[in-house]
Amino acid sequence: MKYILVVLIATFALEVAGKDTDAPYVAVGQGIAVPAYTSPINFSHGFTYTNPSVAAYYDGIQLSLEHATADKEDSNQVSGSGAEFAVGTGKVGLGVGYSERDCDNCEGKTGAIAGFSFSGFSAGIGYHEDDTYSAGVIIGASNAHRVGLTVDWQQGPDDNDDVRSYGLGYGYVGNSVIFTLEASKKENETESPSDKIIMLTPGLEVQAQNVALSVSHDTYLNDENETHEANTWFGAGFNFKSGSFSLYHDYVNEWAFVLAFKF
Repeated sequence: MKYILVVLIATFALEVAGKDTDAPYVAVGQGIAVPAYTSPINFSHGFTYTNPSVAAYYDGIQLSLEHATADKEDSNQVSGSGAEFAVGTGKVGLGVGYSERDCDNCEGKTGAIAGFSFSGFSAGIGYHEDDTYSAGVIIGASNAHRVGLTVDWQQGPDDNDDVRSYGLGYGYVGNSVIFTLEASKKENETESPSDKIIMLTPGLEVQAQNVALSVSHDTYLNDENETHEANTWFGAGFNFKSGSFSLYHDYVNEWAFVLAFKF
């Protein structure tokens, strides 16, 4: 939390200097209320996938190249690469993605999202490998105050082992600062102790000129067995004329980057 307080103090000096932001190119929080548009299909952070409503923000043609490196001391992490292609009008958009992990017998994964916006309201649907379907809405999608909701449904091999994930978030989007407070949880149809766990993430992003910096902190409620650890992760990016570059630490794996081109 101390990192967020430091960035919060810095925003008061920058709030006057930026431009209004529809959607950020550097991810912050869990991507429920204010999702980033550069890597929403292959990269996500939370118990739900990134809100597919972000597809409504696609404006023109976009190609994103992604790579994530694994922490050698963490056996749960595997390095991998991916790409996303998106097209949209700024009101209606469609994106597809493909990713591969650097491991034996690991198959590539595909995904797709589609979304539209109307009168400040955005809605979207998505599909991810392993029979996972997503839906999301953003209320006030072009306003300073936004509320996002996401629902994921994963079909299990049997009739009674489906998995559902839910996300709810609030976001404030100012001239050069974004604040989010988002929560998500996952439920198994067969019920388990993990169904009670809620992931809560406050996040803050500062944008000044062509540079952006984000910091988010994950905490877990009702985690009686301490199966998850609190974690602070960072994002930084540079926006140039034909695209952007984003670098993350502990967002997905130890390090990850996204190079996005606009056409």
